[in-house]
Amino acid sequence: MRPRRYYGAGFLLVLIAAIFGAFLARQAVGTVEAPNLDGLASVQQTLEDLNIWALLPLPQVAPRSTATPSFSATEEAASGPGATATPQPIAVAPVAGQEPDATQEASATPEAAETPVGQLEATPVPTQPPTAPAPSGDAGFPFVTAGPVRQSSGDCAGASIRGVVRDSGGNPLPAVRLWRYDQWGNEQVVETKSGETDRGNYDFPLGDTPNVHYVQIIDAAGIIISPVIEIAHRQGDAPDATCHWLDWVQQ
Repeated sequence: MRPRRYYGAGFLLVLIAAIFGAFLARQAVGTVEAPNLDGLASVQQTLEDLNIWALLPLPQVAPRSTATPSFSATEEAASGPGATATPQPIAVAPVAGQEPDATQEASATPEAAETPVGQLEATPVPTQPPTAPAPSGDAGFPFVTAGPVRQSSGDCAGASIRGVVRDSGGNPLPAVRLWRYDQWGNEQVVETKSGETDRGNYDFPLGDTPNVHYVQIIDAAGIIISPVIEIAHRQGDAPDATCHWLDWVQQ
């Protein structure tokens, strides 16, 4: 029985010594404090201020488009099992002041082809009457035509428009002004003659170029006092005619 009693006393002494040693170690070390992290925070703030990542050249990666292709209603209706729909590009409206992008759809209306340099032709500007256009018909005019235009060849002195102006009694009238013009701006004013043999007669010399001429009677102030008569020269129903006869009568 004695050996067991010695073992128990020895274990008790070891336990007391361990407790006493732990107490002395705690007194020697003192209170354990948490590590100071203020220094680490200041280092992190300094790195952020330097922005060191901005100094490094990084590759630029273009973002991938996530736009969904647009399909027309017809293609959606036609699509079935096994059918493949073709995406249609979405038209982008141009922005004012900004040149259109090459990827935008072209206009549905084709533009007119440009004329090569050296092939441009001047477009003649039609001449305008000195007053407002005359109303159609003969109503209200002091002078009207005595009949339709007569076409002939070889019975006049060169290509011309000619005729006679008479009063209501059939007498030739001298010094009546007549005005001829065309769509190219060419014009001429003549008066009926006052001689014994050619009293009341007039004539407009013409060239051989095909053209459409317009003839009217005007007063001394340039006011139109007759309907306008159209005469086709070297074209129309009588392309070979050189003489165009047009008589007038005062109402």
